[in-house]
Amino acid sequence: MFKKSFAVKKTLSLKNSERRKFFARLPERISSTLDSKSSITYVKIVTTTDSVLYIYSFDRLPKFFHLEGDVVLFPTLHYVWDNPRAYANILIYAQTLYHLDNGADLMAPGVLTTIGPLATFNKGDPVAISVFEDGNVKGPLYVGLAILSSDEIYGGMNGKAIRPLHCFQDHLWEHGGVVKQPPIVTLADFTKLAEETPDVEVSVEGLSLEEDKPVDISELREEMETTLLRCFLAGIKHRLKKDKLPIDVGQFYAECVLSCLPEDKNIDIKKTKYKKFGTFIEEINKDENGILVKVEKKNKGEGSISEINWAHPLIKKFEAVDEIIEDEKDGSATGPPAICDYYAVTAPVLPLLKEVCKVTKGQLLDATTVRSLVTAYVKKEELNLEKTVKLDPLLADITGKNSNEIEWNALFQIVVSKMTKTFVIRYPSGKEVVRKTGQPHIDFKVETRAGNRKVTIINNIAVFGIDPKTFCHEIQIGIASRATITNTAVLCEGPQVSVQGNQVAFVGNLLQTKYGIDKKFIKGLELAPKNKK
Repeated sequence: MFKKSFAVKKTLSLKNSERRKFFARLPERISSTLDSKSSITYVKIVTTTDSVLYIYSFDRLPKFFHLEGDVVLFPTLHYVWDNPRAYANILIYAQTLYHLDNGADLMAPGVLTTIGPLATFNKGDPVAISVFEDGNVKGPLYVGLAILSSDEIYGGMNGKAIRPLHCFQDHLWEHGGVVKQPPIVTLADFTKLAEETPDVEVSVEGLSLEEDKPVDISELREEMETTLLRCFLAGIKHRLKKDKLPIDVGQFYAECVLSCLPEDKNIDIKKTKYKKFGTFIEEINKDENGILVKVEKKNKGEGSISEINWAHPLIKKFEAVDEIIEDEKDGSATGPPAICDYYAVTAPVLPLLKEVCKVTKGQLLDATTVRSLVTAYVKKEELNLEKTVKLDPLLADITGKNSNEIEWNALFQIVVSKMTKTFVIRYPSGKEVVRKTGQPHIDFKVETRAGNRKVTIINNIAVFGIDPKTFCHEIQIGIASRATITNTAVLCEGPQVSVQGNQVAFVGNLLQTKYGIDKKFIKGLELAPKNKK
């Protein structure tokens, strides 16, 4: 289902009411494993077969998905790897995996019933599939839909048993951007874990696409208005610095109020009784203890905040509870990310590498390791002819050469050319992101706007763990030039930064000295103005 790329149609964060409904759809034993304070987003996607699905991510890592019109939530591999006791997990032989990789359903005879524990599940339940090989259990490598119940399979019924929906290294697995390999345990440990697992029953009976309970609109609005007030006070007390006054009302709302919003809460100003943030300020200024903020009106817009009544009781007595009063330290605070080159094992080279090492399709190897494995194979098969290598049938098939021998370097180059060049970005926080779309880089562009004004465009800084707001602030301090952020832009990963004037020289130097970004990862430095002699 996810072996081919899919189109993302919509990405939204779950509101409080939607979060409650989501958790209500999961059995208690599943929902209890999830962090309710995580940021939850859902993505609507359309596959190449025009199937519509929804992916639910916790802190950007996909954990569940479901088909449109279906009530059953299926776990992703990321979830079942972290929670191996949560869902039924069956075993198959490695030879059977070949058929699944080619799109076939798992037939009942392919389920191992004489090795390991016997999982229990009903028709329509999510089921994980792991591989038994050489005394070890690897996986799960697949998540699927049970076509037959466990009783029917173990009772000897033939036919299709499990329909695979999601597998290791498909596009859903890559959607999280986190490098993870399937766990490998001994059969004894797998059996012990299964014996500790309660019987899994994920029945769809009783579930309805309709809402279980009517939503109390007034209660939700009151909750949102309380959140707005608390974030407003938190923004004043903890985020607004006196030297930032005066500050535009809209800028204050975006930088100070919304920045304090807890991850599990939401503010939609239009759904409150105020409708506009300016109206909220007018109402809050009617407090019996006097005004909180003084707003100077402009000809257009909501004006700017010029003064704060820091002695106001609402501000002095406010204590943050779950409000975010300071930003988390990003990767740039402790150094630049490390960008490493790898080659992903592909089907053409897998037979060669498996002769000398236990590798799997998609496994990442650096160039030195690839060279060592090829050398080991040549020596093992006694194909070394000093400066050249004798081609046996396997090497001849990989290289496509009709000759009897090939030079060492030519052999290495052909082998790596058959593999997928991959970049792994390792952030100081420990997060890793895999890229198979080319080497990451920060891109400079200089555009000419109306009145012959120059504007410097900086793309892709978020890929390197740079916070756009902090970055803009450093630019404004360094060159006293306005820097703005565009959250979505063409050919840019993450927010795009625009700076007035041709500031390539300053910004390029800032990236290299302050953030430690190597020059080879920056494009467009040649656009800087030439020094006049």
